This record gives sequence, C-alpha cells and structure tokens, in this order.
Amino acid sequence: MILDETWQEGLSQIEQSLVVEFFLAGGSFTVDVWKNAGYKSARTAKNALQKEKLRRAVKLFSAMQLELKADFVKAKAAGILVVRAFYNSFDIITADGKLRPEWTEKPKSMGELAHCVDGIETSYDKMGRKQVKIKLANKHEAITGLNRLFNFDNQDEEEEEEAGGKKPIHLLTDEGRRREIAEYIKRFEQKRIECKKKKGKGK
Repeated sequence: MILDETWQEGLSQIEQSLVVEFFLAGGSFTVDVWKNAGYKSARTAKNALQKEKLRRAVKLFSAMQLELKADFVKAKAAGILVVRAFYNSFDIITADGKLRPEWTEKPKSMGELAHCVDGIETSYDKMGRKQVKIKLANKHEAITGLNRLFNFDNQDEEEEEEAGGKKPIHLLTDEGRRREIAEYIKRFEQKRIECKKKKGKGK
C-alpha cells in the first residue's frame, strides 16, 4: 500500500515542509508555498522541487492523501450502512407504527438512528384525523450496499487460509459482519492518525 511507503525518506525538514505546502496549494507554486515552507527565496524552493527525490516525494504524498480520502469516504459510508442494515425498528417506532414519543419530542436526539428514517409522511383520514407514516430504511438494500463496498460475495476459500483460519466475511453472521466492519473502521482511524503524525513530522 502507498501509505506504507515513506515519502519523507532522504528529505530534510524544510524539504518535507515544501512537499506538504506544495500539495496544500493544489500543486501550484505560489508565494505562500515557499514562504510557509521556510525558504528564503522562490528560486531556491523552485529549484528544490525539480530534484528527483522531491518529485518522488510529491507523487507519494499526493497518492497517500488520495488513498486516505478514499478510505475516509468508505469508512463513513460503511458506518452509515451498518446502522441502516442492522437497526432494531422498535428503537424508532412503536408497535402501531408511530414514531416513538422521545423522538417526536426531541428528533435531534435520535443520533445515528436518524440514518434509518427515510421519510415521515403526514396525511388525514376522512374524519380529519392526522395519520403519520414512518418510512424506515430498507435493510436489504443496506446489506447489498455493504456487500458491494466490502466485496462480501466474491471472496473465496483462499481468504480463510490467508486470514489464519478465520471465515471469509461473506460467510459470517450479521453480528460477525458488524464486528469485521467495525474492525475495518478502527484500522482506518489508526491509519489516519498515523498519517497525520507523519505529516506533522514534515512541518
């Protein structure tokens, strides 16, 4: 993985700062780039960026950020899909299909359960009585989304051996899948923190 490569290798601290500032400027060489990096002149900084080791570092650092962004989007999507796939409907509605009183009074307090409500339709019957219909998330669609995101249905027997005897994720129970996805999100968070620390060293 690109995140395992050390983009700082062979660079001084000021060169690392230049790589970071150049990336933050969208690959444009501006006054802020060389000044924020700590260079005394634009010419010196521009010449530094022409070096092979800095061109390589810029490429690696940019790829690392793109991968991190992709993982962040995946982790965020997974978190929402897990809630939508495995929620208990009675945590949201009552036995007669109405929104639970605590959510009616304070809808913002629903927290992540709000991801499971796709709509609230209000109508009136012939007697003028108010009727509220709660449309909940389609669990099957959410699980299908998780299948696509994690490729559950396309894993083979070799993965069990590679995982040290663990069952492939597509063979696990719902609870097992939740644990595996939670582990994925945890690994992503650790990777994000590690990446942030590496960026800090380059400042």
